Amino acid sequence: MHIYIIISSAIHSFTVHHLELLASICTLVCFFFWIALCGKIFHHQLSQLLVPHDDISN
Repeated sequence: MHIYIIISSAIHSFTVHHLELLASICTLVCFFFWIALCGKIFHHQLSQLLVPHDDISN
């Protein structure tokens, strides 16, 4: 019975640690995704401003 408690607590702490790791990885991935997306949109807007409007028809 005592061994079961130790194993279950070890599994629980391992799972919690894994979930925290997974959450932090997901947060980082989402963060970088948003940066990339915003950068792409900003770059697109900037290139449209810089390029003369006559060249868009090409």
